[in-house]
Amino acid sequence: MDPQVAALVLTRPGCPLTARELDVLLHTRRGNAVTAIAQSISLSPGTVRNYLSSAMHKLNARTRFEAAELAWEEGWL
Repeated sequence: MDPQVAALVLTRPGCPLTARELDVLLHTRRGNAVTAIAQSISLSPGTVRNYLSSAMHKLNARTRFEAAELAWEEGWL
């Protein structure tokens, strides 16, 4: 994640997501598969799925794509 974007996101009030959750949602919004996300940010696919699951739970989203869209609409991505 771009450091300026990360700083903006982390200082914006109301965002329940961690920086890593936002990072994987940003990659999801770009259409990347879990394995591609994992490879690009040096995590295992299972860890990426855990971050996605956590973000989905926090945002009450049914899919990772819905979570990414909600985060985008809120201006967190």
